[in-house]
Amino acid sequence: KLDVLMLSKMRNFTEVGYYSVAARFSDSLMLIATSLMASFFPILSQAFKEDRVQCENLVFKAFNVLLLIGLPMAIGGAFVSKDVIVLFFGPQFAPAGLTLSILLCYTMMSFISIALVNVLIACGRQIVDTWVSLLLACTNFATNLVLIPAYGYNGAAVSIFANEIFDMGIMLVYLAYFLKIPAGVLARRLALPFKVNAIFLPTLLVLRIVTPSWVLFVFFALIAYALLLFGARIVSVNLVRSYMGYVFNEGR
Repeated sequence: KLDVLMLSKMRNFTEVGYYSVAARFSDSLMLIATSLMASFFPILSQAFKEDRVQCENLVFKAFNVLLLIGLPMAIGGAFVSKDVIVLFFGPQFAPAGLTLSILLCYTMMSFISIALVNVLIACGRQIVDTWVSLLLACTNFATNLVLIPAYGYNGAAVSIFANEIFDMGIMLVYLAYFLKIPAGVLARRLALPFKVNAIFLPTLLVLRIVTPSWVLFVFFALIAYALLLFGARIVSVNLVRSYMGYVFNEGR
């Protein structure tokens, strides 16, 4: 929580309050990625020891699942972040709406970072995460020094988002090098969630215009996204059933 500490020293506690309520909401979403990777980790570790091709396939499956969850949250959050803040924390915290939008983008990047950390541990390369974390602490301190005085609590949010991109980028490049995955293959196999959400974005724009309330917007957006995933055969009933069975039975 270096960002909160620096914000309290460089600005004021009102801004700390705005930032903290947004961070509390976005941080709670991290449970999605940590829970998914906790159930995924055993088979990933086994595959690394026994079948490197299978290990690579599992890594890309994990990344794609987390991106398919994280990207619509980040994109959709831009439409309703202020409303969500007001609902949970009251109208006095409405200025934190933009902060939440930025932190939802950070959360989406964190989903991939959480997956990367688990993959590095499964591959016995957790030392990489240690060094990257130390480097990240230094860069986060530096960017906060620049952004917080100029932009306050939103500057702190931009700082942590930018550093998460840096963190994810370093670990992704290292992992591609370690597993000998060509850059073209990496880009091609991670393209699906971005293509899906490029199609989903116009749907969100239309829904935001035609729905009378943000609650209905969220409800219809969830239905539209589910239909898109099933219609594109990215998700099936059997796939959901088999995965949930693994999580609640074998994954224990």
